[in-house]
Amino acid sequence: MRTGVYKYRDGINFNFRVTSSPCGKVAVRVDKSGNLCVTGPRHVELRFVTELIDKHYEELRRDPRFSEFNPYNDVYSDKGKYLILGKLYSIKLCPADVHDIEYRIDDESKVIRFLMPEFWFDNYFAKYGASGEGSLILHEDEVSRLNLSKNIKVLLEYLLLGQIKKIVAKYCPKLNLEFPKVQIKKYKGRYGCCYYKRNLIIFDLGLVYFEHECIEACVVHELAHFIFPDHSPDFYKLVRSLYPDYDYADQKLDQSVGYLVNLNRKLHLEQQL
Repeated sequence: MRTGVYKYRDGINFNFRVTSSPCGKVAVRVDKSGNLCVTGPRHVELRFVTELIDKHYEELRRDPRFSEFNPYNDVYSDKGKYLILGKLYSIKLCPADVHDIEYRIDDESKVIRFLMPEFWFDNYFAKYGASGEGSLILHEDEVSRLNLSKNIKVLLEYLLLGQIKKIVAKYCPKLNLEFPKVQIKKYKGRYGCCYYKRNLIIFDLGLVYFEHECIEACVVHELAHFIFPDHSPDFYKLVRSLYPDYDYADQKLDQSVGYLVNLNRKLHLEQQL
């Protein structure tokens, strides 16, 4: 096995590995670990490999498994607003008399208010400074300086879980399903997974960056697996009957991944300056 460095035209370098193949064909793909893998004969030149990667690069970079430009590595922000559900919002944290984290989305003012127990707020955010009546507005420079990205991702997990549970509640009666357990985690290479024998569905945290119709398409897809575990024609017939805009939303999801990949590349380049 040989390794090499692919130098992309935007000045970003990343590694790839070349493994031998008994056939004479050279092929490039993204493996399960999110790395570029090239298969070909032992004598293949690395120059030829990089030319092959460059030829198929636009297709490769849209694969969510591609770790170098994985769209879910960062909390995306622009001028103090954060990319959430396909839009830019300000995040405001408010200590409140609640038992768990709750959120309120104000599309008119483009603000998401997270209500949280006072002890949670005090332990994780208040020590970094507060404004107004004990509330805290998260600014991107402070988030970066104080390394609060992990804390924000916890909030985004609560928000995504709430959005998905609303969609699940909408479709379960149509499928005559018991409400399944829903979990959020960081996946690499998939948006969700259905464990129908355990009555469990798990979704990728990265979905929180996408618009509602993209999330709904993913939820309907996984719920349909409780009826058809495979991806047969009957499966897609059911999905499209439940959500007629599924194909449009699925295409929009692919376009959104491309947008995040480009944004991630931009952030990467800015960090190098």
